Amino acid sequence: MSMLLEITLLLLTAALAAPLGRYSRVGSVLAFAAAGVLVGPWGLALINDAQAILQFAEIGVVFLLFIIGLELQPRRLWALRASIFGAGSVQVLSSALVISAIAFGFGFSWQAAVVTGYGLALSITAFALRLLADNQELNSAHGRLGFGVLLFQDLAVIPFLAMLPLLAMEPASAPTGHALVWWQSAGLFVAFVVGAHWVMVPFLRLIAWSRVQEAFTATALLLVLGSAFVMEEIGLSMGLGAFVAGVLVADSEYRHQLEADIEPFKSLLLGLFFMAVGMSTNVGVLGQMPVQVVGGVLLLLLIKFMLLGGVGLLYSLKRRQTLRFAAYLCQGGEFGFVAFSLAATMGIVTGDEKDLLILIVTLSMALTLLVLKGVTVLMPPNEFSEAELVSMLPPEEARDIIIAGFGRFGQILGRILNAQDIRYTAIDKNPDQVQLVRRFGNQVYFGDVSRHSLLDKAHAGEAKVLALCIDDVETSLEAVKLLKKHYPQLRIFARARNRFHEMRLRELQVDYMSLDFDGVALAVDAKVNHMMPA
Repeated sequence: MSMLLEITLLLLTAALAAPLGRYSRVGSVLAFAAAGVLVGPWGLALINDAQAILQFAEIGVVFLLFIIGLELQPRRLWALRASIFGAGSVQVLSSALVISAIAFGFGFSWQAAVVTGYGLALSITAFALRLLADNQELNSAHGRLGFGVLLFQDLAVIPFLAMLPLLAMEPASAPTGHALVWWQSAGLFVAFVVGAHWVMVPFLRLIAWSRVQEAFTATALLLVLGSAFVMEEIGLSMGLGAFVAGVLVADSEYRHQLEADIEPFKSLLLGLFFMAVGMSTNVGVLGQMPVQVVGGVLLLLLIKFMLLGGVGLLYSLKRRQTLRFAAYLCQGGEFGFVAFSLAATMGIVTGDEKDLLILIVTLSMALTLLVLKGVTVLMPPNEFSEAELVSMLPPEEARDIIIAGFGRFGQILGRILNAQDIRYTAIDKNPDQVQLVRRFGNQVYFGDVSRHSLLDKAHAGEAKVLALCIDDVETSLEAVKLLKKHYPQLRIFARARNRFHEMRLRELQVDYMSLDFDGVALAVDAKVNHMMPA
């Protein structure tokens, strides 16, 4: 089969698997893995070279770790420090120790047992959070604790990736040689972090000044892949480099645009990665070792359910909350696919062990829905009282007013709102204007208002008014079309550059438009006073 045909089949399968996973509520990870099994050697045998696809698609894991780094702002980590570093560390360490001991008892080498315990201790973040959100339990006490534990698990990936090369070292190698190599690597790592801290944000600002979207997207990809390449060259993992790069720019004004640019690549490559894992999953292991597979899945679910239940009780959850908390996180995670594949490549686990572990992770994901269903029958979620619900810190503060375009027009409107002590969110693709908004303490997003992904990051779905103050006529009209389609509840106040622009805006049925500033400013001012108490 030609490479072009294989790529076409992969894209077609990905396009079908993603919506099917969403509508069936099994999750995209499980849907992609199942699709990979279907088209791979153990299914229809349409694609047989899964390893080549797996090597390329591992870049998706690098992008994923970069996104995780972008989300880990110090403010969020501090607000959830008890559940992240307390409950998260207890869960990961206890699960890893118990599972490693069991794996070692069943004949795994101590290195393979460590990888097995660590890999199976982690849960699938996207799957668990999606189930919590669908069941409207993300803001409950157990939902908040689960969020913290999952966030710690994302952090725990990094030391694991750094540990893998150590586990793969040959015992016969000289210890002094290892120490020298790792001291050198540690020094180069510190040099990279310090240098990148001073270089990355100014470099992004320089590219942003060009106002060329393609250049900024290319820079985002360079940031991820370049950091991954540097880390690999100094003997550490590519994922560690991408994660560090994400953390270093997490507090910059370009974070949201970087995430919006990287997200499509990350989603597609991760989907291909999970499909490649599904293709390489040896389904025949179930026929060869049914007792080991079934026993491994049930043992994993039981161990993690009990240990998670203990964490829930330790953090004073009620019994029904504890059961649901444990049910959401008792499965193996998507990182198990990464961990066991990398470990097999480095020779830490054998091919048979890798196939067994990946199959256990996949089946545990599928059985999580049955575990949650059983817990729901015993303890319905609607029995929670209002006193048991708590607020979880949102990733960003949602505001009722968005100013899109912060030139002269938007700045005057911003001053009016600031004078009334009304906070707003600004969106602009001019780095100078972005810096200005940040100095006044308002939330600001660097990027193009006509991009749906950026508007989602700016919480346009929760806002009440968007003042469209951008100069470019075509961009303004495209933005109105996008806003009307995806955010029908949002009232749009638009500045018209000329009569032609005004007529086009009128055709699109914006709520208010004006050729002069005073009219629209007074209108927005009146609407703000009507919607928000002084």
